[in-house]
Amino acid sequence: MNTNEKECKGTLRVSQDVISEISAAAACEVDGAVCSNKDVSVKYNGEAAEISLALMLRTGVRAAVCAETVQNAVRDSVQNMTGITVSRVNIKICGQI
Repeated sequence: MNTNEKECKGTLRVSQDVISEISAAAACEVDGAVCSNKDVSVKYNGEAAEISLALMLRTGVRAAVCAETVQNAVRDSVQNMTGITVSRVNIKICGQI
């Protein structure tokens, strides 16, 4: 056995709260989007996560462009940080600020 290789035993579980926090942080990093943890829901069946976010948009932001950017940012962040497959990212735009 190579000394750089380690044998893993056991499991790793990521809570839905962690997925929710990662999702909210990723959404907030997108220009024009405003989101908080309470605006995120996660359904995780052990194989893939479905994430739903409620967003407020800043005035002048194109809704479709912002929503697509948020979807990609959330999917990439969750998959990169947790290794969990994201099957869907649903966006609900609640208004403008």
